[in-house]
Amino acid sequence: FASFIPLPDLSISALVNFTVLPGFDPTLAGVDVHRFFSSIECTTRDVASDFLERSIPPLALSSRLLDEFNQVLLDGAKSVCDPRFSGNLPCWVLTYWHNLGHAVASKEKWSMACHWLAQRGHDSGDEELSLAVNETSCALQTLGWNMDLRGPAAFLQVQTSDLADFLASTPMKGRFVDAMVNGISHQIQLDSQLRKSTVVEELTFASTLRYDSKRWSQYMFDRGFTRLRQLGDLLSNGELEYIIFPININGAHWTVFLVDAKAGEICYGDSLDWPWPKTDVDRIQQWLREHGLRTFSKGAILSHGRQQDAYSCAIAMINTIHHKLYGTPLFTNE
Repeated sequence: FASFIPLPDLSISALVNFTVLPGFDPTLAGVDVHRFFSSIECTTRDVASDFLERSIPPLALSSRLLDEFNQVLLDGAKSVCDPRFSGNLPCWVLTYWHNLGHAVASKEKWSMACHWLAQRGHDSGDEELSLAVNETSCALQTLGWNMDLRGPAAFLQVQTSDLADFLASTPMKGRFVDAMVNGISHQIQLDSQLRKSTVVEELTFASTLRYDSKRWSQYMFDRGFTRLRQLGDLLSNGELEYIIFPININGAHWTVFLVDAKAGEICYGDSLDWPWPKTDVDRIQQWLREHGLRTFSKGAILSHGRQQDAYSCAIAMINTIHHKLYGTPLFTNE
């Protein structure tokens, strides 16, 4: 039965265009998980002939069933039940449902992503954009639908099935922001001048700045502040000049800070030009004081592109960093 689940290295295009997979049955979502288990023994020979044609439980439910499995096994369960049908199923069906469900969900997501990509190519008279669409379409013909990513994004444990989020008019997830920031950090390490003066930090930096006052009272001892202590020491010793880090505003918008120790300034870039987040600025000042540094002044607004939609902020923010470091042309919505 495992052979009916698409292999992880099957190309995304093949998954979307040439696989026939069952759908999810949303009516199962509210069924008590204990109704899926039985104390009656069952083997593969007992599986109904139409089993492969049946719709499957939603992915969240099959995940929950797997989580419950060890306990129900201890409680005497010996087989699995599908509440919609009579008879029992062997326990491996749980893994089958889950793995197949992952493929079904990925196919749905990639189908929408491919449709979005095709619209971009069809509607655009921009030659550069058309070229990017064609290159992406070609990549989808060879890229496996569920492979681990390599390179700067590898440590995030992101898989190719997650990349469909890039081909959509939706806000960017934090782990993808970290992947892009990590790519910039890799570029910096290849530059003999930049690597001596500049670091670009992942989202953990901003999250740590936002620890509550009780934790900040233990700044010098709390292990959660280890990275901030390292960077603060480098700033105060003159071994580091610039720290750049992304930050999320109100859970909905990506912006970027630059701490410029050389000029004694805090700079900020926001593609929507919202007001500076005062609470975060105050935390940066508190962090600097912990290392004996004077209060930094409010610096110039970082040069940035202006977004005209509700979802391009992450790309615009990353572009702001690239522009600051390398003079990359500023982001536009065109």
